[in-house]
Amino acid sequence: MGELNKKAAKSLVSYPPEKWCRAYFDTKCKNFMVDNNFTESFNSWIVEARQKPIIKMLEEIRVKVMIMLRKHEAEVKSWKNEFSPHATHLFNDYMIIAQRCKVEFNGGCGYEVTEGVDRHTINIELKRCSCRVWDLSGIPCPHAIKVFIHKKIDPITEIHWWYSKEAYLMVYKHKIEPVRGENFWKIEPHHAMEPPTLSKMVGRPKMKRTREKDEAKNRQGVWSASRKGMLMTCGYCGKPNHNRRKCPLLNDKHEDVFQDEENSQESHNVPLTESENTQESVCFFIPVPGSSQISSQTSIVAGHDSDPTLYPKVVSESNFRLHERLKKINTGTRKITFQGDHDGISIPTNLPYSPKKVTWKGKEAMTSNQLQATRERKIGKLKPIGGKGM
Repeated sequence: MGELNKKAAKSLVSYPPEKWCRAYFDTKCKNFMVDNNFTESFNSWIVEARQKPIIKMLEEIRVKVMIMLRKHEAEVKSWKNEFSPHATHLFNDYMIIAQRCKVEFNGGCGYEVTEGVDRHTINIELKRCSCRVWDLSGIPCPHAIKVFIHKKIDPITEIHWWYSKEAYLMVYKHKIEPVRGENFWKIEPHHAMEPPTLSKMVGRPKMKRTREKDEAKNRQGVWSASRKGMLMTCGYCGKPNHNRRKCPLLNDKHEDVFQDEENSQESHNVPLTESENTQESVCFFIPVPGSSQISSQTSIVAGHDSDPTLYPKVVSESNFRLHERLKKINTGTRKITFQGDHDGISIPTNLPYSPKKVTWKGKEAMTSNQLQATRERKIGKLKPIGGKGM
């Protein structure tokens, strides 16, 4: 095992060898099995009862045990031999193997039995064999059976008493008594179990239960599965493990645009003066794109006859587009009549828009002017006519 997995071998050696190695097993318990199937079989036997409340679960287990004892006792009484069928089956197999063995006697209590290339020693008084099968199981091994045949003794009588019918019947003779219903149970006051006292925990109490990882969640009235553990896919490039906000391709594109904007801003800051060697002050008249008249005399130099170098004016693309767009806008005039109210405030009467087919709380929507006119009409109806109300 160490050659295959050193870590597994080291972990196994840390446990006591009497628990997992047959060479160190105790011979008092006549069972050489190393399996732990008892707990697994018991759990599968009560799989239906373990899902019920504690009292109903114990009651169902009690009934199952009562039925099991009755069935096993009936099965033991049906045995044809004095020993269990399992022990009898092993003994018959050992008898066949014993026919191929050869025995040698030393004249005392020791026997030497040869089985092929193997050789074992038998002690009849101590009932031990060097193969340890007889010591661990309590059933004579093939070597011990060969010795008993050599001494003209029936080897089946040497099977341990624990495999006999008498021992099994003594185990199943204890019965579980039937019990009446819960209404007839006698419960003492001191047998009552009170629930533990509730202690107030620190912090805000938790209002929602802990959900499983793959449990559905209610989002805006619709039950949907959790998105935990799902693969994230970018909506820009379609690649996994990132989203559109952290996409490297989109970030690189934004960086390129930002770099272009910085370059354009630097180009706006081009100096419109001569070289540093020029000491005189110079004033330039630079033509603006789109102007109809351009003066032939573009510069006036104080104290200098030669024309200085003209630098073109740099206009950003955004400003140029805005200028062209403003030129295309057709600005017109429209006459709007006003009507003064009782306060002397002029109110426009022919606005270019008016609410049509707009409702508010089931009624047609109205403007403030319409509300004012309706209010005046209602007040006029309430005024007294001809002094009748005086």
